Amino acid sequence: MIVYKGEMRVQWLLMRDRLIILLLSLGISFVNTGSAMPLNGAGGSPRLSPHRPVLSLGVFLSAKWCSKCKETKEVSEFNNLVASKDGKDRICRKCTKEKYDKNRATHISATITWNRNNKKKCLNNLRNYRKNMSDEQRLRCSVRRKLRYAVEKGKIKRGNCCVCNEPNGIGHHEDYSKPLDVIWVCDKHHKRHHRKEINLLDYV
Repeated sequence: MIVYKGEMRVQWLLMRDRLIILLLSLGISFVNTGSAMPLNGAGGSPRLSPHRPVLSLGVFLSAKWCSKCKETKEVSEFNNLVASKDGKDRICRKCTKEKYDKNRATHISATITWNRNNKKKCLNNLRNYRKNMSDEQRLRCSVRRKLRYAVEKGKIKRGNCCVCNEPNGIGHHEDYSKPLDVIWVCDKHHKRHHRKEINLLDYV
């Protein structure tokens, strides 16, 4: 069995997409194909919609077209979106992050202004949240406070991501009974770990 990774896998998925388009032109029907989209650099030639259409023979499309950067990427590179036909956002994670970072200051300023103008409502929401917290949530909050305090006092040095070596990692707890025993990981790979796409213990 051949395993494709990285750019090679994306290119392989593109080749498979084009093969399926060829099969479509020969009259083989699809289910839930959605609307047509242009191929990258093809001058408006028809392309399959990136909605993971299912071929009657059981073949799935594993690539999706990003409407922001105009690139075809693996489906795993897109955030989940319940309202979408295929359950994935139309913009890839990289473009979503760039969009958020670009408007981050505006969002933070708007949030601070709203909180100042609605102090009573914010306080009531916070009280209700704490009141309805489970024992497990209380334990996690307590452990995270202890870790944050230890980092601020210099007892623990914040490390780099164990996967990609990105600085200023997030402290991931495998065991919440050990507040200062953490695995440092970036936000991207922390989320992938909780989605069970990777296992951080393999990188420690």
